[in-house]
Amino acid sequence: MKKNQNVQIESSEKLHRKEKQNRQGWLAGLFSLLYTIFTVIFNEYSNYIELKYLQTPVEFLVIALLTYLIFIKSKIGAVLMVIYFTAHKVILLLSGIYLSVSNIIIDIALFYCYFTAARNINSPYKTE
Repeated sequence: MKKNQNVQIESSEKLHRKEKQNRQGWLAGLFSLLYTIFTVIFNEYSNYIELKYLQTPVEFLVIALLTYLIFIKSKIGAVLMVIYFTAHKVILLLSGIYLSVSNIIIDIALFYCYFTAARNINSPYKTE
């Protein structure tokens, strides 16, 4: 009986960790969306300072949709977020537009959150 109890404790800890990492993924997307809204509003009314975007306002809806899919624990949505985010940042790096070290550091943190969310969302086809 003690062995069975240890297995239940380990599986509940694993489930809690997966839930936490999923939450980090959609919170990272939410942070990105809220920062974009703040930046658009700030840049509209500021005459002296212009903030840099983490993402362009054009891709706002794509990030919002993919963040929602992570929130509802869609494995496909989480994987698409990682692919889209990576491809977009590589294109920006290759084009030479993306040279700010602070943006690179923020994007590495966002990528980590998206990647761990994609890795830890349970697939409906996978049995444990």
